[in-house]
Amino acid sequence: MYSRADSRYSNSPSHDRVQRDSNKSPRRGVEEEGFGMTEQKDRPRQERARQDRLRQEREEIAGRIANFRATQQRFERAREEYFEATMENARKTARPSFWP
Repeated sequence: MYSRADSRYSNSPSHDRVQRDSNKSPRRGVEEEGFGMTEQKDRPRQERARQDRLRQEREEIAGRIANFRATQQRFERAREEYFEATMENARKTARPSFWP
């Protein structure tokens, strides 16, 4: 659409800065080393943090599963005790005679 000779591009201060400082970033206040390189420097730390978070989540899940299993076993024992007590009481009582 526009050529480089067009007045819109040639009068633009950012265009002039890019032309003058072709080795520097066109953005103000952003140094070449700081831009994009911080991601690579922080990557091992971020990976360790991610691994720690995943480990904590796994431990929490394992704890919840253990609590759930303990609760289920407690319910199972309570049902078995109730069943045994009910059957024992049923055996002790005299059976009514349906025949006179």
